[in-house]
Amino acid sequence: MYCSKCAAQLQDDANFCYKCASPVNVSFNSQNAHARRVEPLSYEEKIRIPPKAPARKTNDASSSFLRFVWVVIVVLCVVVGLNIFLEQQASQEKNRTNSNSRNDSFPSYNPPQPKVTKHALAINAASSAYLTVNLQETKRIAGKFEARGGGRNDIDCYITDRDGVVNLQNGNAPDSYFHSGMKTVGEFDKNLSAGTYYIVFNNPALFYNKAVTLTLTEY
Repeated sequence: MYCSKCAAQLQDDANFCYKCASPVNVSFNSQNAHARRVEPLSYEEKIRIPPKAPARKTNDASSSFLRFVWVVIVVLCVVVGLNIFLEQQASQEKNRTNSNSRNDSFPSYNPPQPKVTKHALAINAASSAYLTVNLQETKRIAGKFEARGGGRNDIDCYITDRDGVVNLQNGNAPDSYFHSGMKTVGEFDKNLSAGTYYIVFNNPALFYNKAVTLTLTEY
């Protein structure tokens, strides 16, 4: 049995509706005894919460366009960066080439190395021997000699020109650029202009031969 006002389900012997307090209409219930049962509304049906609106789908065409734009931007950045890198490499290579060219055009100055020669001379008694030195330009000539033979192991050294050699060979004192006197070991160091010079070793001993070693350095 149901209430004729609010359709609440009632017991068969109820006189009033427990829900709306309306008197029970017996004729209404007898007429609708076989009517469709009305189920009470649930809480959700009474509130009738509207369903959530479906999420709006992103426009496929817009997404494709944005992706295309980003791809183009990335490609441009890569191309620009590669061009900058290649230009820097070319500039560095050009600088190295120019530097090498400058070095080739202006080679570093290497001072000439001294020329060192060693000589051994045998000098007979009452005789002389000489070494010829030809200079194309002014040079520094240095030498060290040592004599062996005779009782005193000594020798007389001169640096002179051709006229001096002739004077010595004839027993006369020459004009000289250097004269050591009688020495067992002696040294000389002279700056000489261009020309021909003679390093003469004179042995005045009448009975003894002499041997001389000479180390000569041209700067």
